[in-house]
Amino acid sequence: MERSVTGRDTFVICKALAYAIITIERRPFEYRETSDCNDMKKLLKHLSTENLTVDFYMEEARRHIDEVKYSNIVDLLPALKDLVDKEAKE
Repeated sequence: MERSVTGRDTFVICKALAYAIITIERRPFEYRETSDCNDMKKLLKHLSTENLTVDFYMEEARRHIDEVKYSNIVDLLPALKDLVDKEAKE
């Protein structure tokens, strides 16, 4: 019988696979580890369940990655606005 380390090993592994897949797919083509990515997709499909599907993991990871990326941009907007206003006055 397999022993779980965290009590939610499969969930954490699937989540990590989804993050890795998205990260690899977003890299420029010449830097993508295509065979690794394909193997990760197979593992994710194998480990997914009826309730926690491949689409679930991928969408959650994609949403989170994009949310973090765009929140950093939004954080810069006030500084950019101040810079534009300053240049307009000069």
